[in-house]
Amino acid sequence: MSKKGGFLLGATIGAVSAAAVALLFAPKSGEELRKELADELEKYRDQLDEYSQIAVERGTELSRIAQDAAEDIKFNIKDTAENVRTQLGDSSENLKVDFELIKDEVQKSIQNVKETTETKVETLKEVAKDTGKEVNGVNKVTVQKAKESSEKLKDTAEEVVATAKEKAEAVKEDVQNKMNK
Repeated sequence: MSKKGGFLLGATIGAVSAAAVALLFAPKSGEELRKELADELEKYRDQLDEYSQIAVERGTELSRIAQDAAEDIKFNIKDTAENVRTQLGDSSENLKVDFELIKDEVQKSIQNVKETTETKVETLKEVAKDTGKEVNGVNKVTVQKAKESSEKLKDTAEEVVATAKEKAEAVKEDVQNKMNK
């Protein structure tokens, strides 16, 4: 959550800085530029909201899988314990035979629980890995788009500055020419 907050803070600061520079040097009216910047900012907010929603859904899915695994384990242990109690209630003559049966059932249950747990753990690992890849890909795309927008704003600002210098130089020459006459 802190990484997301840090990224959003950095993106916001960058957007505000870029907007300020663009407003100072924009050949467009301030209102037009502000609308463009607001539209871009809204687009990036929407993307971030979508990615946040995906992460929440994946987290919910992982939580549900973990709960299902816990319920399966709980059920298997409860079932095995019930079988053990039933078997111990039998007569002492059958105790040895029953003990071996119980031992086999417990081992089967343990093996079943182990296999179920391993399967659930592998599923959780795959889901977590896929989620990590998706989030990483989202971050890369967002960073690339932010870089591209920043470069465009920088180029526009440089063009505006160059044009302003040229116009200032032309005005300066006109003033000098008029003063020399």
